[in-house]
Amino acid sequence: MNHNLYLSGSLFTRDYLSDAIQSEPEYALVNVDEIGKTLRGIFESFPTERTPSEAQTEDDLIWPVLAALGWDHVLRQQNLAPVGRDNVPDGLLFSNSEAKSLADTHVEDWKRYNHGVVVVESKRWDRPLDRGQRKKDEASAPSTQMLR
Repeated sequence: MNHNLYLSGSLFTRDYLSDAIQSEPEYALVNVDEIGKTLRGIFESFPTERTPSEAQTEDDLIWPVLAALGWDHVLRQQNLAPVGRDNVPDGLLFSNSEAKSLADTHVEDWKRYNHGVVVVESKRWDRPLDRGQRKKDEASAPSTQMLR
């Protein structure tokens, strides 16, 4: 398996992803060859040579990868703030259909976050995550956005 595709960041160590993860009980439940084939297909069909936009990266890469990994219960573009639209992450993932159903009972978007387990914030392919679009514009850096 080409681990370089999955190791471009530092969220997990190389040792964990290639060896230690196999001792996790959940690992035994996954058909690694099948999920690897599915993920490779998604990545191979994604047009990285054209620098896809954030929307295309979401639609053609991020959401298909999350679906392949079993994230079936999602809400997109839920406003995190009670007032205004300054904090609208790209998605909210739920551990199961019951949690999503509970979230759906709330009229206010921001209350739905009480039932989610993962917040998704997407950026265009190859977008640096540690700096803003313009020099000295740290407020627009994706890392700063996630901290907010």
